[in-house]
Amino acid sequence: MLDRSELEVSYTSSRSGGSAKARVSRSSAITSKKIIIRHRPTGETVSGEIEPGHYTRKKMQALTAELEEELLTKLEKAVVSRPKT
Repeated sequence: MLDRSELEVSYTSSRSGGSAKARVSRSSAITSKKIIIRHRPTGETVSGEIEPGHYTRKKMQALTAELEEELLTKLEKAVVSRPKT
């Protein structure tokens, strides 16, 4: 298991469409998110993206958590299989 204090996580989100009015649902906007996780000691980096679509806040949070777990697993495998110097 990787030490979370050794990770640098960055998020990039985009949103288009929808309206600033409170009565319009957030799910009417098209949103996407990119996550990049870097392991500072080794420099290994993994990234993934949630495809653009119509998501509620709750759905986007669930997709983000799911993608983060996938990326952490992928990063852990990359760090473990990395040749030692």
